[in-house]
Amino acid sequence: MAKLPKIVGARGLAAGQATATATVSVRINFARQHLLGAARFARQAWQVEQANAAQPLGLFFEELTHLATAALTLSVASLEAFANELFADGTQRFPSFSTEILDAVWALAEERPFMEKYDLALTLHGVAPFDKGLAVYQNVNALVHLRNALIHFKPEWDDTQVKHKKLSARLQYKFVPSPFLAAHEPLFPKGCMSHGCAEWAVKSVADFLTDFQLRLKMEEKIDASNSGLKTK
Repeated sequence: MAKLPKIVGARGLAAGQATATATVSVRINFARQHLLGAARFARQAWQVEQANAAQPLGLFFEELTHLATAALTLSVASLEAFANELFADGTQRFPSFSTEILDAVWALAEERPFMEKYDLALTLHGVAPFDKGLAVYQNVNALVHLRNALIHFKPEWDDTQVKHKKLSARLQYKFVPSPFLAAHEPLFPKGCMSHGCAEWAVKSVADFLTDFQLRLKMEEKIDASNSGLKTK
């Protein structure tokens, strides 16, 4: 986003030929780039799965693990960045409030869980917060838990799983698990190292942000129909 140029100086006034110099402020947003990157990794995961279809589990699974993890983490990074970008827009996004009030609100909200920032943005616009029971919210909520479990991974023995088992249950039926593992393999962690999980992550975030933009009646920064978000 670029601000209008500001004239900061002028020369040549005495000669009747004034020249002006200007500065332009530029702001880079990354929510869209994160999600496009996640989709790219999902497409690559699809290619690896197709290239090794019907093959026994092999070294290629390590590549799948890297690609799926990248897609998952970038998808959630897109959610986080988008929430922060909303409030960086200031009075442009929230014209009913002064800069001073928005600064005070942000001081309180900045360190809060980023999903709360979406509800806060809706509230500031007089729109009801998300119904936490809706599938569009449940999917990103599960995705955030998955990303956190991967980033802050705590290993558990396969025969004494507690947190891993709980997360696997939360993810049940949300995506196609790895086709290279036995049906009884828990979804977390190895079962979600798949194109199906990467695809679900990208789609869940795109659907959530599309829904959010509609609720806020804002121009679409993230468009679920964007060809760059294709996952195959």
